[in-house]
Amino acid sequence: MRVDRAPREPQPQAATLEINAFVPDSCFQDFKAEFASCAIVCQELALYANLIDAGVLKVIQGNDGRLTMTQDENLAPLFQAPPGARYTKITSAVTYFGPIGFMPYVSVGPTLQFNIQLGGTALPDLYFSIVHPGQGVSPVLEGIGTDLAARGLMRIGGVFIEGQSVVLSWKQKESPAGEPSKSVEVAI
Repeated sequence: MRVDRAPREPQPQAATLEINAFVPDSCFQDFKAEFASCAIVCQELALYANLIDAGVLKVIQGNDGRLTMTQDENLAPLFQAPPGARYTKITSAVTYFGPIGFMPYVSVGPTLQFNIQLGGTALPDLYFSIVHPGQGVSPVLEGIGTDLAARGLMRIGGVFIEGQSVVLSWKQKESPAGEPSKSVEVAI
């Protein structure tokens, strides 16, 4: 007896969330780097969760000059999006840099959309440049901090695969000596 079967369509798989994030240590001893939040949003599940508040993440102070945030291996997977569903991971961290510097943001997994948003009191004093090496060496966005902040959430590139990056760099505009220190907030 012969039985012919049509090939099976591959079944969509649930997406499992993996938390891996890092932030460089502060360059000032009196001001410490920290993770402020790590939130997950999934509209299909009507889910919003701050994983730091839930106590399911751990932060490790490394000897390599950075803080690393990971999920606790002793816990089951934190979250699985249903097949075909999308979710958003929003990580917020605070660290302190000098008036000239750069910060690479590396994708630790496939990402459908990479967004960046600037805020803070130092924006009028800084000039920013954002480079996505996947789109060449020229900046994809650049300008005075307040001008870029006025744009709100800015999309950088399209789909990212693991290991792709965006580099945010800045330099200070000339300012009078003795001004109080100011801050910049970057939301990814």
